[in-house]
Amino acid sequence: MPQKCARPGCRAWAMRGAAFCYAHRNDDAAAGQGRRERSAAFARAVRSGHVHDMIEETVREVIGQVGAEASLEQEIGALRIVLNRVIAMDGLDGDPAATAMTVARLVDSITRAVKMQRALSGTLADDLADALTTVLIEMGLGDEQ
Repeated sequence: MPQKCARPGCRAWAMRGAAFCYAHRNDDAAAGQGRRERSAAFARAVRSGHVHDMIEETVREVIGQVGAEASLEQEIGALRIVLNRVIAMDGLDGDPAATAMTVARLVDSITRAVKMQRALSGTLADDLADALTTVLIEMGLGDEQ
């Protein structure tokens, strides 16, 4: 049974017995080889104790500054961007089951990050009480006099 090319956004049919179409036939091998090479280089650096040599000093400084912030706004925004991309790209041409699982994971991650952000800002109790009150009113349980 023919299947679509595994390259996101490609509408061509995959070659027989392969995941990609003719135009993207080298994507799988090239991506896998590059990933294996980077993993092996990282493993060698970790074993030799030179992990810091793999990251430039300026990048380490930026990571340190961003990591010192007690805010998750950028992470939440990045997760939302990824969620929109998954819905736009994979939702149209991807595997529906895999897309649904990815969307569920992203929504769960966003929810946990928002809860953590609220906990960090100290508004979790107030927001939770307000949300619970709203839910009870919508269910018709909060209007009783």
